[in-house]
Amino acid sequence: MSIFLILCVYHEKEALPKVLAHHLPYVDGAIVAHDGPCTDGSIKAAAATPKVFCCETAERRGYCEPVREEARRFALNKGATWGVILDADERWNTPLLENLRRIVTAAEASAELLQEVITGFLINRVTVFLPEGIVPPLTTDWQLRLVRLDAGYFSDVIHTNMTLLSGRAPMLPLIYGIDHVNDLTRGAEKTARYHTVVRHLMVQYNHDAEVMEHLRAALR
Repeated sequence: MSIFLILCVYHEKEALPKVLAHHLPYVDGAIVAHDGPCTDGSIKAAAATPKVFCCETAERRGYCEPVREEARRFALNKGATWGVILDADERWNTPLLENLRRIVTAAEASAELLQEVITGFLINRVTVFLPEGIVPPLTTDWQLRLVRLDAGYFSDVIHTNMTLLSGRAPMLPLIYGIDHVNDLTRGAEKTARYHTVVRHLMVQYNHDAEVMEHLRAALR
């Protein structure tokens, strides 16, 4: 069993050292996947960190899901079994990290002991919006972020979790969580970029009613 951090970034030279320092003591390795060619030194700095492997997508996609899929495959090639899925503006809280290996070990034993297969866990993410006080915090947002990497894949549909092809993903207790900071001063650029992505996906998935409804909701 090998647990790897899967961290997707776009020009995060300033944030990367703190993110890696917070999470690396609890995992066996990390994949830092850059969305497109890196020009700010993020990848160079990360690659110099012990236990960290880096990759870049051929072109910028503008959102994380296809980058996560490339990172998932890369992690499997490096011998990873489980993935801690993370963005640079997120932090897993200390109780979750301290119990990470126990949680994963119990999941590995679940098929034999509980006669069921657990291949992922839903974790509650709490989002604080900056500047503070502009928008109330989002306190309930379940994300599939601890996953067995060979149990599914990330589609290219924006704002989706990993698709599990086997097993199930229970919710972890609320003592375990992900802290997320969303800087609304970057909102206009992000919204415009996401809307462009969604419109391209609508052309691609115009035959799939379920995906189209999801994409229409993303536009709203």
